[in-house]
Amino acid sequence: MTAQSSWAIGYLDTWTTYERYVGWSCVPNSDEIVGIHIYASGVYIGGGNAALTREFAVAQACNSSHSNHGFDIPVNVPANFRDGTMRDVVVYSIHSNGTSAPLTNVPMRIRFDALPGRARPQNLGDIVGRDFGYGWAPLDYFGHIGIWDGNSVIEAIGSADGADTLKITAWENFSNSSNGWPVKVPVVKDFAQEYCSSTTCPLGNSTTFWPWIAPGSRHVGPEREIAAKRAYVSYLIGASYTRLGSFTPTQQGTGRYAIETCNPFKKDQCRPPFIQTKPARGTYRCETFVMHSYAASAIGTGYATPEQKIASWNPNRPPEWDRQMQWMMSPARLRTPRTMYDNFGTWNY
Repeated sequence: MTAQSSWAIGYLDTWTTYERYVGWSCVPNSDEIVGIHIYASGVYIGGGNAALTREFAVAQACNSSHSNHGFDIPVNVPANFRDGTMRDVVVYSIHSNGTSAPLTNVPMRIRFDALPGRARPQNLGDIVGRDFGYGWAPLDYFGHIGIWDGNSVIEAIGSADGADTLKITAWENFSNSSNGWPVKVPVVKDFAQEYCSSTTCPLGNSTTFWPWIAPGSRHVGPEREIAAKRAYVSYLIGASYTRLGSFTPTQQGTGRYAIETCNPFKKDQCRPPFIQTKPARGTYRCETFVMHSYAASAIGTGYATPEQKIASWNPNRPPEWDRQMQWMMSPARLRTPRTMYDNFGTWNY
């Protein structure tokens, strides 16, 4: 669209909503009735004409012989836009000579109300869910869950590729696939821990000999952050799908330099041997994948990242969090996507 702002003026009114656009537009010094095109996040969502009668001040602003330059346009917003996010809306006036121009006060930030189950997650580690057809009984009834990593949903989908079940899915695709569930913000203790978010982590004081470790792989963060990062690490390592309620966790690799072999009097000359274990793939169903990702945030479960520890400036580890995760992971607990989704929303320790 060729925009020439000198050819038009106009404004969106403040009572404009995501599904109704109200304002006025005109070509200065002209009685022309202009067209209106509406774009949200760069996508055309509707349009019409600016031919409604407005206040006399509009005629003055347009230097027109009449004030019929208003518009009030309802829009059927695409379902994938109804996710509760703020979007930039730009309204253009379209002219008879083939030119166009944005209105004076655009882009305007407008919130697009979410349809049920389509509100975009707001926090790292949020649990998202939806109805899901597995194609085999009895799990059709219980749905499907995944974990939000801040940009996308990480999920285990066996029906897509059982040998490589962990997928990263855009929210638009996840929320449009079937009936969505409200975003679950898990109950947490929010205590800071130091953890590793790499597929291979250093052990002990090997960090001083660790030239190849990925930058930024050591973090300090609370449970939700650790769970989201651990889910992504599992995605990088890879896992197969299982229909069973049990799981095999992905395991981060480890590496260390055997500095104990060095002569203590000639450490500056020593090149200690490097000892490494490689990452290991896992097996998951959707709910056990989410469960294990969160189990990594509780040191007492045995699934924490290598040498994970409480941040030095926050030495008190709430034991209730370990008990909460152990309760959720108990083999005596029914494991289905729906029950796991519900369990993340309540304290049970």
